[in-house]
Order: sequence, then C-alpha cells, then structure tokens
Amino acid sequence: MPNLSAADLNQLYNDAESCDKEILAEMRSNQLLIAGDHYKKTSSKFLQRMKETTDLSDQQKLRLVKNHIAKITDTYVHNILSHAPATTITPNNEAELQDQKTAQLCKSVWEFYKRNSQLRKKVRDFAADFVGSGECAAKIFFDPDLGSVIGYQQAMDEETQELKFDEFGNPVPDYDKPVMAGDFVFERVLPFNLLRDPESQSMEESPYLIVRKMMPIQKVKDMCDTQEKKDAIVASSETTFLVFDGATANYGKEKNKVLIREHYYKPSKQYPKGYYFIATETTIIIEGELPFGIWPLRWAGFDKIPTSARARSSIKRMRPYQLEINRTASMIGQAQITLGEPKLILYNGSKISNGGSVPGVRAITVTGGGDPKVIEGASGDNYLPYMQSQITELYDVMNVKESDSARDQAQDPYTMLYTSQKNKQKFLKYCEEFEEFYVSITELFLELAKVYLEDDVLIPM
Repeated sequence: MPNLSAADLNQLYNDAESCDKEILAEMRSNQLLIAGDHYKKTSSKFLQRMKETTDLSDQQKLRLVKNHIAKITDTYVHNILSHAPATTITPNNEAELQDQKTAQLCKSVWEFYKRNSQLRKKVRDFAADFVGSGECAAKIFFDPDLGSVIGYQQAMDEETQELKFDEFGNPVPDYDKPVMAGDFVFERVLPFNLLRDPESQSMEESPYLIVRKMMPIQKVKDMCDTQEKKDAIVASSETTFLVFDGATANYGKEKNKVLIREHYYKPSKQYPKGYYFIATETTIIIEGELPFGIWPLRWAGFDKIPTSARARSSIKRMRPYQLEINRTASMIGQAQITLGEPKLILYNGSKISNGGSVPGVRAITVTGGGDPKVIEGASGDNYLPYMQSQITELYDVMNVKESDSARDQAQDPYTMLYTSQKNKQKFLKYCEEFEEFYVSITELFLELAKVYLEDDVLIPM
C-alpha cells in the first residue's frame, strides 16, 4: 500500500502537469483549429475596445478563415475507420474445441455490448482524438450503480437500527435504496487531461497515469465515506476553474464543480495488484487496490516524438500552411473592401446628378468639364495564385489529394480496389496504431467481463 498523503498526490500532479505543459496546450489549440477558431478568443474584446476608445484607428483588421485543417483531419479519420472498423474474436488454436467454444462465448459477449453501449460512436470519438490531438485514451471499468434494478436493500428501523421484517418473517425492502445490476463504462479520456510520470520515457513505461476531470459537487460528496471529507469537498468547490471543453472546443469558467485527480498505479513488484487514488487538491476521497488487479487505461499515439513520451498530431505540419492561407484570404478580402468598389473621377468644377433610370439601365448627368473616368475596383486576384499554391502544397504534404479525387470520379471495381490498397499503404502507419488500440480495448473489456459477469447474464448472451 503506497504511503501517500493528499499533499504528496498534489505534488505528483503538479510535476506531471508541468513536464508536458507545452504539448498539452498544443492539443487544446488543435481542437480550436479543427473547430475553425484560428484566432485568439480575445478578438471580440479587441473589436469592442476599438469601438469604445478614441486613441485607436476606426479601421478594423479583417481576418478570414479557410478551414482546410478540418477537411484533412476528417479524411484521416475516415481512412483510419475504414481500415479498422471493428474487432472480432477468433480461437487461438482453431483445431482445439475448447478454444472454439471460448472464442464463441467471448464473441457473443463482445457483440452484445457493442450494440448496447453504442461503442461505434465512442470509437469515432477515439479516432477523432487520435488524429486531432495526436493521442487517444480510454478507461473501461465496471460501475455497480448502473444497469437495471434487480432488487432493494432491506429497510432498517430508525429507532432500533435493526432490520425490518414483515409479519411472515420476510425482509421489508427499502424502495429508496435500489440495488442495481451494474454495467461497464467506456470512458473517453481527453488526451490533454491525461498526465504521466515526468521521468518516464514513454506512456507505456510510466508507472502511473493521472486522469483529471470536473465533477458535480453532489456526485463527489456521495463518494465520501466521512463527514470530514464532505466538508472539505464543499470548501474546495468554491474555487472557480478555467476549463477547456472538448465538446465545444472552447474555454469556460466552471463553478460549483470539483476538479478530481484520479491516480492509477500499474501492477508491479511494489504494487502487485496496482493501486488507485481519487482525490482533490486537498483531500483523498477514496483509495485502494485496482479491482482484480486489472489496469483500466489504454493509450495510443499518432506521431511519436523521439525525445518525449507524448505524441503529436499531424496538425503540427498543417499550421504554417493554414496560417498563410488565412493571411492571403484576409488580404484578398481587405483589398475587395478597401479598393473593390469602382471609382468615378470627375474634372474640377464638374457636377454629377441622377439622369433617370429605366429597367436594367441607370444614367447619370455630368455638367461642366470633360467626360468622367471610371477606375475599376481591385478584386485581390494578385494574391490568388499564391493562395492556391499554398492549398495545393498543403494537400500534397498531408498526402490526401489523391484520396479526395478518387472519390469524386466514377471508377471500375479494379481501379477502386487498386486505389483503396494505395490509400491503405499511405495511412498504414496510423491505421495499425489505432487498430492495436482498438484490439487492446476489446481485450480489456473481455478481461473485465470474465470477472464481473455472472452466469445468469452470460447465458442469454
């Protein structure tokens, strides 16, 4: 049993957060780029300040976004999911009858839970994290408070604190305390909320991992077993946190919630069955050995960094191209706004007036001087070739140009098969990494199902 206090856990958390601070910030900014927020969120305050102050120019800087990053990341996700759409169970030795029966049972259980837990949607989320953030992580565990109601706890007399029985000697149920069947939870762990040991060379070698998340106060208080811990939770809930929301790809303030740190120690010589802590900044809520000694976390990385334990997204390569595309598009828009309207030049002393109009024709009358001159407005076409070259180079660098064009034209079956195999080779590195992650999720679930599912649940499956 590790002899760690809340202060020790807090120090471990701070060290783990600081060692990967830059790459975790990059993961969060990647989500903003995919969502189309390519400029700082202070832009609205900037514009408001320009309107209110008298020291700044009235002209506002135009900033446009041509979001090619979202399209390319979607293409990567589609290719990965088409390569690894699902997993299945096969016998280790196809000639052995016992292996065949075991594989058949495991496959039945796995297919049942894939249908009932909407696993395909979760796998799409994992693939989106894998490409967008550069990492994906999952936590699978059994929650005894989920599932269907299978009964009720026995009622207790408030005065005598003894269990209640009816006149026939049968236990009296307490309908306020149901007993649930329990169910498995496939939790998506956002990569920027997953921390590791600063001294580890890889995520696989890290002796512990830390998962951080925000939870409602009441749910955290229900996990506490003493009143002292509940009071500490209420005190810590008064703090306001600035939290990055992966669903909206934006920052927001969270109050009346508690930042939970889940510390998981892998089974080792020091901790034969592993260990876990669920704590806040000041209080350890619950701790104990990992249930059945099973490690509940799985992780995969997109582009491994040789000098770091973390992985990077392909968005790192797309940033400079997207920056130039946005800058050039903004220059085109700015040229159209400032110089885009045609200009009418009159001689000194000339006057212009409305000359009447007929359907489809407008006329003007000029008195005095010579004929006016018309200067056509600028459309910013001089920036267009450069912007198009940057877009072409971006798709060439990311190796997705051919896969896009292949979908846009009709092909015979043999050509489609060749194109599919060619695309598979281009994305093989990333597809195999995600495929191994998907297989590890399947193996972890079956390992948990083996110890948690009873015969009365397995037989219908």
